[in-house]
Amino acid sequence: MATEAMVVHCWDTLSARLRQLTPPRRPAFADAVAQHPFFVTWDIDGDRLRGCIGCLSALPLASLGEYALKASLEDRRFKPVVAEELRRMTCKVSLLTNYEDASDWRDWTVGLHGILINFSAGGRSYSATFLPDVMPAQGWDVRAAVLAAVKKSGYDAPVTAELLATIRLQRYQSSIAGPLDFAAWQALTQSPALL
Repeated sequence: MATEAMVVHCWDTLSARLRQLTPPRRPAFADAVAQHPFFVTWDIDGDRLRGCIGCLSALPLASLGEYALKASLEDRRFKPVVAEELRRMTCKVSLLTNYEDASDWRDWTVGLHGILINFSAGGRSYSATFLPDVMPAQGWDVRAAVLAAVKKSGYDAPVTAELLATIRLQRYQSSIAGPLDFAAWQALTQSPALL
């Protein structure tokens, strides 16, 4: 299960980097034997994505800090986060669980499952994923989400029924901790202000 301590560690790691301090100590949760696929998500102004990076394969939870930095500083869709933005940001951690092969592209439930699609076209392979909370936030139904995933994969030709029939879809669930905003993180850790 994702925990508040994981999100606090993400905040601690980003704060230390932006203040050029020693990274935080290895957190207690990182000593667990279990490994998980996970994503770290940073939002700004309540609901606008500011960075999200993770891994669909199991990693040691000690890697959460590294991915907190990747999501905030290296997501190619965004400029790196700067200290002045932190007061407007939230962070959450999603541990991915219960991977299952779907029978077809429609065999999943909005609000319960995340999706990972794979398909080939024109001699090229494509893949994309959306976490479970993305579809309800975007107001997508099953078809709209799969079409958005096809577009996210980089495929730019028309999406036909034949193409949809070739999609291999895995569904998964997630355990989410957060979102935890800057003020709540400071209150929990009594960290000095960055600004």
